[in-house]
Amino acid sequence: MFNKIAMSGLSRQDYMTNAILNAPIKVFATRNVIDSCKSELQEILSELKRVKEYGELDANYRHELRMIVEIIDAAIQEKSL
Repeated sequence: MFNKIAMSGLSRQDYMTNAILNAPIKVFATRNVIDSCKSELQEILSELKRVKEYGELDANYRHELRMIVEIIDAAIQEKSL
């Protein structure tokens, strides 16, 4: 692992930060996850009704929307296995 860090040209802290932030996360579609997604989608829906184009949507809402889509995609793929 230390060789990978050295070869990356990054400091240990930067390497670990990048590894953590860019690591794939497996989400299980529990009732809590679904309820959380519903809640976030309600908030995003209100914001979408306010704006005229997706580009006007706040960056945080766009990020949350992408995360929710990834969760839904993962749940669909898991069910089809």
